[in-house]
Amino acid sequence: LVVSLPLAVNQLARFFSQRWPRLAVRRYNLMLVVLLLGGSWGMKWRTTQWRPQTWQDYCATEIACSVSALQFLKQHRMPGQMLNPYRWGGWLIWHYPEKPVWIDGRMTLWQDRQGQYLMPQYRAVIDAQPGIERQLDRWQFGFALLHPGYPLTRYLAQVQAWPVVYQDQTSVILVNPRFYDAFANSEPTN
Repeated sequence: LVVSLPLAVNQLARFFSQRWPRLAVRRYNLMLVVLLLGGSWGMKWRTTQWRPQTWQDYCATEIACSVSALQFLKQHRMPGQMLNPYRWGGWLIWHYPEKPVWIDGRMTLWQDRQGQYLMPQYRAVIDAQPGIERQLDRWQFGFALLHPGYPLTRYLAQVQAWPVVYQDQTSVILVNPRFYDAFANSEPTN
């Protein structure tokens, strides 16, 4: 495409200049028209492939989250800041607005007060990289809703001894031991 587009535009410019000599067709204008028409056709094709879906469909097919874990969160008063996966952030904002998420799809370019981008911090935490203890202390997470396969899930359960209070095939909910008494002593809600 990169090589053939200028060649095709040259041929079209030559064709137009022979047929209609008074019509001055500049090559870059013609290339822009060809690109716009091709892009419009491509967008038309892409949008016809899209189908509307519910949040449940999106959760099940796109981001592999757990509606049952969400029900657990809603039935219990979860203490402190939530530690959540990036991919589940928007879904959690929509379905669990009473608890702010730590990260979601809008935050890839956000910076904290020290000017540090949040996404590299997120990757370091979710991958349980060295120095994770400082990040956990900094953010004061009360509980975590994570995928069972994340390195962080194993780290929190095995190294930091965060109790697992809920688990299914796609998610695990762990409570920070410093917040566990608040969780254990809270009354479940309806």
